[in-house]
Amino acid sequence: MVTNKYPLIEYSPLVATIDLLVLNSCSWFVLSLNASRLPAVDLNYGIFWWHLSSAHSICALIILFGCGLYRDWARRPLADLAIFLSVAIALLAVAWVLLCRWEQQCEVPWYVIAQIVQAQTLALIIARTTIRSIVHGAPTAQTAVIVASDRASAERVKEKLLASSPAWFSIGACLTVKEFDALPDNEIDWDTVFLTSEIEQKGSIVRRGSRLRKNILLVPGTIELFMLGARLLNVDDVLVASLTPPGLNLGQRIEKRAMDIAGSLILLVISAPVMAAVALLIRLTSPGKAIFSQKRVGRDGIEFHLYKFRTMISDAERHTGPVLATADDPRITKVGAFLRATRLDEFPQLFNVLRGEMSLVGPRPERGHFIREFRERIPGYEFRLSVKPGVTGPAQVCGSYSTTAERKLRFDLMYVNDYSLFKDINILLRTFAVLIRVGQARGVEKGANLQQEPISEARKPAG
Repeated sequence: MVTNKYPLIEYSPLVATIDLLVLNSCSWFVLSLNASRLPAVDLNYGIFWWHLSSAHSICALIILFGCGLYRDWARRPLADLAIFLSVAIALLAVAWVLLCRWEQQCEVPWYVIAQIVQAQTLALIIARTTIRSIVHGAPTAQTAVIVASDRASAERVKEKLLASSPAWFSIGACLTVKEFDALPDNEIDWDTVFLTSEIEQKGSIVRRGSRLRKNILLVPGTIELFMLGARLLNVDDVLVASLTPPGLNLGQRIEKRAMDIAGSLILLVISAPVMAAVALLIRLTSPGKAIFSQKRVGRDGIEFHLYKFRTMISDAERHTGPVLATADDPRITKVGAFLRATRLDEFPQLFNVLRGEMSLVGPRPERGHFIREFRERIPGYEFRLSVKPGVTGPAQVCGSYSTTAERKLRFDLMYVNDYSLFKDINILLRTFAVLIRVGQARGVEKGANLQQEPISEARKPAG
């Protein structure tokens, strides 16, 4: 069995400690270089270290964690890691500027702050690149066997895993349930057993894998997702799991609404010049209104009018009815293609948030036509309507436009069952990184079989 040569290299507290050492060492180094040009009367070193540097360290941990740079970060594709790291560095630079303006007793020259940011950026990139190279250069941590209902499904899962997460483990075999059950215990020498969601009787495989001390990874169904938030109770001598209906309690709704109001107002003020320019550009390049209004389904199935910048020709669905946009859709205007790629078309939804019809974070709102179709085909789809829809959400930062409705639903149900204000902040921070990944905003490919689920055999349309 292959073991990991560096078992602690991705341990979050260890990496966080390295980050803080790197960031603060860079601050000390830059200040030392400029000591002769910084009279003590202008720069209070005590305030700098105890106020500015400590506050920046806290901001750094929050930003880096929010950008997903502490959880399995080294196993992600290099392009994704570069994007999230770039966003984190930009936010760290903003934090320095705001902190220096806040602490008036410590007048740090702008050129010194610029040098600190440059040094921290370079050092952080070197540190993270070094750690990542050690992880990828080490022997593979685990080998895995993929168990599915049929061999074709297992092979699709293998392709998906190797394409997106090649550093997680090496794939030792792809087996059907019958083939796995037929193996004697001494031949199951893989570290991990990966189960796809369409397997109906997972219990026997999970029990056997646990008995053999194997790591179990399974794609959860609706019931498995609900079990994540279950409370264990005893009724006399009977142990029961308490499954509460999905949704937010009163306190969570109040804190979420407060963040929505504050966040949408701030974003509307910041984005007002951009929105005005976009509206003018749409009117000048294609006939029709700049703002597009469409009925969507919100919390508890209540319909509302969602606002977006128009990206298609006027009356685009006059002859086709409700259909999903495809890549290179002829109905999309040239300006609309740019707005979709940069997500600028979503900005008017901040007014929906301010009105209370949407939230900054939540499942994306769908049209009634697709809601009815998905509820008939996907068990548990109606539970995503237990919270307000969001401008962004977990399915958007983890997937793409063409991700199937079934896979999006798993992320949405996970969000509903495990909501916290900090998770909302985490998703908002990760959204900044997603905005840079233009490919995620593309429509579905023409002729693509979106009803084929690569991680399961369920045949579902994309949402």
